[in-house]
Amino acid sequence: MALLFQLIALDIGQYSPIPIVLGLLLSLFAKSEKLSKTGRVVLYFGILFFGLYTMERAVEPLKDDPAFLSWMEKLDNPLRGTAVGALVTLVIQSSSATVGMVITLAKKGLINLGGGIAVMIGAELGTCSDTLLATIRSDRQAVKTGLFHLLFNIISIAIGLLVFPLFVGLIEQISGNASMEQKIASSHMIFNTAGVLVSIPLISLIEKLLNRLLPTTKINLQSAKD
Repeated sequence: MALLFQLIALDIGQYSPIPIVLGLLLSLFAKSEKLSKTGRVVLYFGILFFGLYTMERAVEPLKDDPAFLSWMEKLDNPLRGTAVGALVTLVIQSSSATVGMVITLAKKGLINLGGGIAVMIGAELGTCSDTLLATIRSDRQAVKTGLFHLLFNIISIAIGLLVFPLFVGLIEQISGNASMEQKIASSHMIFNTAGVLVSIPLISLIEKLLNRLLPTTKINLQSAKD
C-alpha cells in the first residue's frame, strides 16, 4: 500500500490509459485464467490512477477559492483533521482512497503537510469499520481480530496525536526537498511502520484482555452427541 501512495505521488496518472488498455486486453483475451486475473488487477489499478488524475484536474480551480482554502487550513488542527479523515473513510469505506485524495490535493497545493498527515491518521481510524462490519455474525475469534485491529489503530492514533508536532517536524527533516505529496506518502509509510513496532510488545497484553472480555466457549462434545 505504501508503494501505491508513492506511485500516486509520482504523478503517473497521466499514463493511466496504458494499464487500462493492457489490463482490458489481458482480461478479455488471455487464455490462462491466472493471466486473465492479473489483467483485471492491472485494469483496476489503471482505473484508480485515472480517477485520481481526473480529480486532480477537477480540484485545480479551487486554488483560487478563498473559502475552500480557509477550510483546508483548518485541517492543520490535528483533532479536526483526524475527525475529517475518519469521517470520509467511514463514508467511502476506503482509507486508501482517502489518502489518495489527500495526496492529490497536496499536488495542487491545497493542503499543508500538517493537515495531510492529520487526515491520513484519521483514515486509519475510519478503516476499522470495514473490519468490524466483516465480523458481524462471525465467531468470537473473528470478533477478536476485528477488535484487535481497532485497538491497534487507536493506540497508534493516540500516540501519533500526542507527538503530532514532533512527527510533522520529523517528516520535514527527513524528506528534505521532496514534494508535498511525497512527504505525505512517506509519512503514511513511517506512521504505519512505527505503529507496528510500538504495538508488538503489547500483543500478548491485548490478547489476554480480549480473551477475558470474550472468552471462548468450550463445547461439550459428549453432551452434543447425546
